[in-house]
Amino acid sequence: MATNVPPDVLGGSARRRSPTNKFGVAPPNQRRHPRTNELFASKAELRRWLDLELLQKAGEISQLRRQVHYPLNVPARWETLPDGTCLGVLPHKVGTYVADHVYKNAAGDLVVEDVKGFRTPEYKLKRELMKALYGISIFEFTSPK
Repeated sequence: MATNVPPDVLGGSARRRSPTNKFGVAPPNQRRHPRTNELFASKAELRRWLDLELLQKAGEISQLRRQVHYPLNVPARWETLPDGTCLGVLPHKVGTYVADHVYKNAAGDLVVEDVKGFRTPEYKLKRELMKALYGISIFEFTSPK
């Protein structure tokens, strides 16, 4: 291939495209908290965090945290006890689920929240493991465009 041929002659564009995230994530300067300068995974996650901070300040929620890690461990071996019940032993770490936001609502119930733009197969698997291992249903927050 000739290197001195202009790109538009070869069917390409003369302008270089800037590298982008495959999910279309905004640049870091648009995903930083205005007061604490913390970096968020997306603008939607930042907007939701700011809303949750206001709800906590108003007393509607409490114990607000972000990026809470849940280990996803499943039994690697099962043992049968003399009474016939099965017991899982030797936990095997499958992965870790990182919740975007965790808080207690006004009723005192724990809410595990994930801001979703797109549900990846990995997320779907982790969502099911959270339900099976911890009995936690993840609240999926979808930001309006």
